[in-house]
Amino acid sequence: MARSIDTWVTDNLDVIIRQMESGDKIVQKYISKPLTVQKRKFDLRFIVNLRSVNPLEAYIYDNFWIRLSNNEFVLTKDNLNEYETHFTVMNYSNGPMI
Repeated sequence: MARSIDTWVTDNLDVIIRQMESGDKIVQKYISKPLTVQKRKFDLRFIVNLRSVNPLEAYIYDNFWIRLSNNEFVLTKDNLNEYETHFTVMNYSNGPMI
């Protein structure tokens, strides 16, 4: 769901299997050793328009966003629920990036 709504972090297979009872879900493995910038997790947000597959024709918007988490990344069992350590959705840089 959008902005990590209904996100669960678990290593318990029973909990993972029961998630489908409340609707469709995406399951993924958490990256436990991510690349970091200034010790913070980051992601790059691009907008791509795929116009055709055969022949391949794609357009990339000339602006993109670099997003950093608010807290330095440290992975411990106690901090898995610290949103500002594990998510980057609250930070967008201003202006075009080259």
